[in-house]
This record gives sequence, structure tokens and C-alpha cells, in this order.
Amino acid sequence: MWKVVPIAVIVLLFGFGSSRLSAQPGSRIVEIFGEDFRPFDITVEAGDVVTWVNYGGGAHNVRSADGLFASEFLANGSSFSHTFNAPGTFEYRCGVHPFMIGVVHVSGDEPVSTATPPATARPSPTPTRVPRPEITVTAKVFVPSVTSAGAN
Repeated sequence: MWKVVPIAVIVLLFGFGSSRLSAQPGSRIVEIFGEDFRPFDITVEAGDVVTWVNYGGGAHNVRSADGLFASEFLANGSSFSHTFNAPGTFEYRCGVHPFMIGVVHVSGDEPVSTATPPATARPSPTPTRVPRPEITVTAKVFVPSVTSAGAN
């Protein structure tokens, strides 16, 4: 009887679940366990946030195949979030373990952006050719004269 009571107290104090994050409305969580993304294939609406959380113990990162997003290395317990604003299919993988692949399917219309539009890019200057300086080299060569001792 006494052995059951301490276990029941521990369960009541700490709960039945784990300390994993729970997704808020408009967001999804992808968990990294070992060498897997779970789930590896998700569908979200345009404007939703996807958060990757590393529960795998080793270092991982998340990089989209199209270069749209990339995380730093994620230590155990660390997370990375990205907002998907445009519909489409986005493949991603772990840069440390390239065989770890996942897909985010984004449906719906593009949400209205309240962000300030980015400044227009300045055109990069056209490279100009810098003429090489003309170099003149003057060399003096000393050639010793050779005389033969027995020549007549």
C-alpha cells in the first residue's frame, strides 16, 4: 500500500504527459526524435507557424530545400519556428543528417501582410576594369671574360 501512494503523488504532481510543447491555434509542432521528424508530413494554412523542437539528444537543424528558411543548430530542447505565408509544398531536411526529410504542405490563400514591405534593392555597381600599371624592368648582366692560360 505504501509503495502505491508515493507513485500516485508523483503522477499527480508532475502529470501524466511529458514536458513537450503544445501547439497554439494557427501553429503546428514537429518533434525531432533520434533521426526522425515527427510528423514528417504536415499540412497547414497560409499564415500558420510551424515550430520544430529537438527532443533527439543530438544536434540537428532544419533547412528548406529552396532556401526559404534555415535554423541554427538545435541542441536538445531547443526550437526553431517559421511562418509559412504562401501556399505550396516545402521540403526540408536536417543539414547534419541529410537523410532526415520532411514536408510542409501549405494550403489556402496568401494572408494579407501587415509587415512593412522590404526596401527596394539597390542595383549592384558594374565592375570596372582597373588598368594594370606598366612595369619596366632594367637588368644589368655581368658576363666575366674568360681567358685561357696557354693560348697563343
